[in-house]
Amino acid sequence: MQLQNKKSLLKTGTASISLEIMKRHTSDTYGFLYQSTLSIKYINSIFD
Repeated sequence: MQLQNKKSLLKTGTASISLEIMKRHTSDTYGFLYQSTLSIKYINSIFD
Protein backbone atom coordinates (compact mmCIF):
# COMPACT_ATOMS: atom_id res chain seq x y z
CA MET A 1 0.00 0.00 0.00
CA GLN A 2 2.83 2.36 0.89
CA LEU A 3 4.57 1.76 -2.45
CA GLN A 4 1.34 2.37 -4.36
CA ASN A 5 0.93 5.76 -2.68
CA LYS A 6 4.46 6.76 -3.62
CA LYS A 7 3.88 5.74 -7.25
CA SER A 8 0.67 7.78 -7.56
CA LEU A 9 2.38 10.74 -5.89
CA LEU A 10 5.17 10.50 -8.45
CA LYS A 11 2.65 10.38 -11.31
CA THR A 12 0.85 13.44 -9.95
CA GLY A 13 4.13 15.32 -9.63
CA THR A 14 5.19 14.42 -13.15
CA ALA A 15 1.82 15.48 -14.54
CA SER A 16 1.93 18.88 -12.83
CA ILE A 17 5.50 19.46 -14.06
CA SER A 18 4.40 18.60 -17.61
CA LEU A 19 1.49 21.03 -17.34
CA GLU A 20 3.83 23.73 -16.06
CA ILE A 21 6.15 23.21 -19.03
CA MET A 22 3.22 23.27 -21.46
CA LYS A 23 1.98 26.54 -19.94
CA ARG A 24 5.33 28.21 -20.59
CA HIS A 25 6.34 29.32 -24.05
CA THR A 26 7.79 26.58 -26.21
CA SER A 27 11.01 28.55 -26.70
CA ASP A 28 11.44 28.79 -22.91
CA THR A 29 11.07 25.03 -22.65
CA TYR A 30 13.63 24.40 -25.37
CA GLY A 31 16.00 26.89 -23.75
CA PHE A 32 15.58 25.13 -20.42
CA LEU A 33 16.20 21.71 -21.94
CA TYR A 34 19.25 23.07 -23.78
CA GLN A 35 20.67 24.51 -20.55
CA SER A 36 20.01 21.22 -18.73
CA THR A 37 21.81 19.27 -21.44
CA LEU A 38 24.80 21.61 -21.26
CA SER A 39 24.87 21.32 -17.47
CA ILE A 40 24.76 17.52 -17.62
CA LYS A 41 27.56 17.44 -20.22
CA TYR A 42 29.63 19.81 -18.09
CA ILE A 43 29.11 17.72 -14.93
CA ASN A 44 29.95 14.53 -16.83
CA SER A 45 33.15 16.09 -18.20
CA ILE A 46 34.26 16.96 -14.64
CA PHE A 47 33.88 13.36 -13.51
CA ASP A 48 35.56 11.85 -16.56
